[in-house]
Amino acid sequence: MLPQSPLLFYIEEIMGILRFRSILAIVLISACSSVFAACEQPLRIGVTANYPPMVFKQDERLAGIEIDLSRELQRLLECKLVYVELPFEQLLSALQTDKVDIIMAGLSITDSRKQSVSFAKPYMSLGQMAIIRKDSLTLHNKHPAAILAEGITAGYEEGSTGERFVERYRDTVELKGYPSAEVGLKKLQQREIDIFIHDAPTSWRLASSRDHLDLISMYKLLTREDIAWAVSPSKPELLVELNNGLDTMRTSGRLGDIISRWIPVTVEVENTGF
Repeated sequence: MLPQSPLLFYIEEIMGILRFRSILAIVLISACSSVFAACEQPLRIGVTANYPPMVFKQDERLAGIEIDLSRELQRLLECKLVYVELPFEQLLSALQTDKVDIIMAGLSITDSRKQSVSFAKPYMSLGQMAIIRKDSLTLHNKHPAAILAEGITAGYEEGSTGERFVERYRDTVELKGYPSAEVGLKKLQQREIDIFIHDAPTSWRLASSRDHLDLISMYKLLTREDIAWAVSPSKPELLVELNNGLDTMRTSGRLGDIISRWIPVTVEVENTGF
C-alpha cells in the first residue's frame, strides 16, 4: 500500500470539516424552522380591552402593558401580530380551539387553568385588593376580611380570580358581578356596592387617576398571584420562544421599563395570608 501524500491527507481533513459544518448547519436550520414555524403566519394575540393598565382602549386604540410587551415580542421574534379582541370569559376556549395563539390579558396562573393551557414564565406578581369609597370612614381601619364578614355588598369582575376569592364569603356578603373593573368602580361610586375586589394594578392606578378621587384602596393583598401569557400545549416551540423573549426583556431592562411606564405608583405589601 502506497503511503498517503501530505496533500491528500490535508484535502481529506478539509472535506471532513466541511461535511461536519454542513451537517451542523442543517441541524441548526431545522431547529430554527421548527422554532419559528409559528411566525410563518401572523401571531394571533387574544386580548380583553377592559383592564387598565394591562389592556384597554386609549383614543380607540389598544394600549397598556400587554400591548407594549407584545410589540417588544414582535421585534424580538420578527413576527407579525394580529390582535383578537374577545370577552375575558371566551379567551381560554379561543386558545383551545386555535382561534388565537397567545393570551395576553393580565391572566393569573391558577391550577384549573393549568389543566388546559401552558403558561409562560410569570412577568408580574400581584394579587387581589379591596377598594372602598373615601367617605366610608367606618371601614378605613378594618381588615378587608373583617369588612367582608359584616353583611355588606361586595362587587367583583365576572370570571376573574377576584370572583373566586369573594365566593368564600357568599354566606355573609351580598355579591354583585360586573363585566369589567371600570363598571365595578362606577357602581362603587354610585353606592350600589360597599367594596370592590380587583387586581392590585387597579388599586395602584387609583393613585394617579382623576376619575376616581373619591375612592381609596386598602393596600392589603388578599391573594398572591402570578401573571403570565398562555399558549396551547400543542405549541411547545412557541412557549420556548416566549420564555426566551421574556428573558431577553428582563435582562435588558425593557420589561421593567414597560411596567413602570403604565404603573408609576406601586405599593409593596405582604400577603395577609387568609
